[in-house]
Amino acid sequence: GCHFNAGETWQDSAHAWCIALRRALVANPVLTRLMTVEHRELVVEDANALLKSLTHQGLRKELALRACKALTHVVLGLCFTELQIPKDYQQRRRGKPNHIDVDDLLMANESDASATVPETFDQTICWTIAGISREEASS
Repeated sequence: GCHFNAGETWQDSAHAWCIALRRALVANPVLTRLMTVEHRELVVEDANALLKSLTHQGLRKELALRACKALTHVVLGLCFTELQIPKDYQQRRRGKPNHIDVDDLLMANESDASATVPETFDQTICWTIAGISREEASS
């Protein structure tokens, strides 16, 4: 599973968890591509660790549960898509500075997916957490 350090706020913890889950998935691209419903328990364990952290940090349980579900789906979807990007992505990009293709939208000019968090991934996670924060504030 993924190991993450809880932050000072539930938002920081959620962000750290998303990054840790991404790292765990991207570190094992072959296993990730072969992941089936039978493997869901590994992700469920990770999501339950996040749920515990979020509720411990004051997010009400019902919203924390919905947040965990949403963040899990977002991270899995982004990672599965990212892992489908061809290995020669950066080489194909050279010579096309004013052209956007699908892989650009996913990787946001990152050269090593396992070492860094793509800008698109991070921005999507931040926007998702901001939406959860708005819901928390309105209830």
